[in-house]
Amino acid sequence: MVRQVDGFEGNVQHLQQNPLYNCKTCKKDVQHVIHCYYLVVRISDESKGEDKVLLFNNIAEKLIRRPAFELVQEAAQPHVVIFNNYESEED
Repeated sequence: MVRQVDGFEGNVQHLQQNPLYNCKTCKKDVQHVIHCYYLVVRISDESKGEDKVLLFNNIAEKLIRRPAFELVQEAAQPHVVIFNNYESEED
């Protein structure tokens, strides 16, 4: 389910110029979404035991030290690599 809101809600910031997202629940395109973490962490120790833990937004944000909103903005930026033009001199 996607809610339509603007501004801040707790420590979750919303994009002001959102791209369209598709809500799988209502099968509609929406613009205003709340970006949150749902982070699955695999934990293991020397006993070779392993477990999975689901971390929700507040805890995951403390672990990653960046709001999910920032990662979404960064991922939306075009990745351009600029190389300096230079001429090599031949002897």
